[in-house]
Amino acid sequence: MVEAKVTACAKIPKELYEESIQKYSKISIAIIAGLELLRDKKSIQNSILNQNSIPNSIPNVEAQLENQKENERLQEINEILKKELEQSRQDKELRILQEQENHKERISDLKEQINSLHEQIKIKDEQLRTKDDQIEKLNENMHGQVANIYNLTKENTKLLPENKERKKWWAFWRN
Repeated sequence: MVEAKVTACAKIPKELYEESIQKYSKISIAIIAGLELLRDKKSIQNSILNQNSIPNSIPNVEAQLENQKENERLQEINEILKKELEQSRQDKELRILQEQENHKERISDLKEQINSLHEQIKIKDEQLRTKDDQIEKLNENMHGQVANIYNLTKENTKLLPENKERKKWWAFWRN
């Protein structure tokens, strides 16, 4: 069975032509081999896209590598910042716990001082009550003594000195 053939004309670079003639006996055989190679790569469109994307893909690969390096650098920075943040958070929690412990100690000290002051106040109150009782007894004794002296003087008028005639101050040498 004879295959149907179609004539294809194309202009190709001279260098490619000379290279093809060296490898293949005829240019048509070289063209057929190239077209079969394209067909093996799934489709002509994919090959055209591949041809168009090959030059564009090199900068894309470089850009992707740069982006990947930048992402890795940013991830490292992010990890460092996460560690620093965690360390800072732990430091703050530790400081808070220490301050709470200090406050608890201070509160217990203040409670002890308050209790001590309450005891001192109770003692002072007892002392004041004792002093008040003593003063009250002294006042009663003094009133009793005053009453006794008054009664004695009323009963015994002889005990009191007689009223003498008073001398004038300038006549102190006279009897």
